[in-house]
Amino acid sequence: MSEIKVDTLSESTGSNGVRLGHAIVEKQNAVSVTSNTLGIDASDGGLYTVTVDANISTFNITNMVSGQAITVIFTNDGTGGYTVTTSVSVNGASASAIKTAGGAGWTMTTTASAIDIVTFVWDGTNLYAVAQQDWS
Repeated sequence: MSEIKVDTLSESTGSNGVRLGHAIVEKQNAVSVTSNTLGIDASDGGLYTVTVDANISTFNITNMVSGQAITVIFTNDGTGGYTVTTSVSVNGASASAIKTAGGAGWTMTTTASAIDIVTFVWDGTNLYAVAQQDWS
């Protein structure tokens, strides 16, 4: 389960919104590549980090609910040159291609120590990816 800590919570009277007095911080979950497989349990929270030190040919996300979004920070090790499959299995279903803007897909930056930040959104049928690439 995700853990959210809130110091101050108050109702805004002007727009019927909720105003938070302090930041909400989500637990960061470190995951690893094992035997070319990356597994993420979406019930652990919304933020994941992985050091990519091998090609990822199998990518599984479990316990993802419709409407949920998770963000994965992929960081190449000092060698780089690795690839990440864009065919992902969600909740045990057969792996299928992620959907991206323009339909061109996402290819991970392969430069050593490069960082790609990818947010995945599940609508119960499709897995959408928004990639921000080549951070340094």
